[in-house]
Amino acid sequence: MRYRTSKILIFLLIVFAAACKKETSYESGNNILGQSVGTLKDSLGSCQNIVIKGTYKADIQLTDSNYVIVQTNVTTPGRYIIHTDTANGFWFADSGYTTAGLQTIKLKGNGKPILVLSTDFIVTYNNSFCIFSVPVGSNILTATISDYFPTAIGSNWAYNVVGATDSLHVDATSKDSAIAPNTYRVFIAKQPGIPNDTSYYRKD
Repeated sequence: MRYRTSKILIFLLIVFAAACKKETSYESGNNILGQSVGTLKDSLGSCQNIVIKGTYKADIQLTDSNYVIVQTNVTTPGRYIIHTDTANGFWFADSGYTTAGLQTIKLKGNGKPILVLSTDFIVTYNNSFCIFSVPVGSNILTATISDYFPTAIGSNWAYNVVGATDSLHVDATSKDSAIAPNTYRVFIAKQPGIPNDTSYYRKD
């Protein structure tokens, strides 16, 4: 009788242990398929096309618009990690699950570029790697210097005195005047009620 009772207890313990065993699933964060197997290269051993998206400026934090698209040939489905090294203050990476076949993977940009230069990256997946470059520009706005005294034919401007009716309109004519040793463009200034005034200007 004791022997049968012991067998029943052992059986119940086995059933209880089996019921408490944690199930391996995608929901629990474990990958039942294991690590994926694949390559960044084509059948000839050449790196597949890599597309760079977004604008990269020195000292500007990368956003969701900064990413890189890579092509992978996956022979065994499962979990993947594809990433680059860190260069010039930023990097690209992505992870997840993939099926077999030719896959397009989006690597998200992270970090903040430091220097204005073309930055080289090495992207790796399994034992394969490829190299690509990202141009980093300056975040400093370039001032546009305008010509505030144009002398081209037809150039003109006007002066209006605030709170008064006085005004002056200046036109660059098509005439030049040689006054040794230089040549000057002839300007005509027109003002209401006053005879036109002629001026001569040149720019070195």
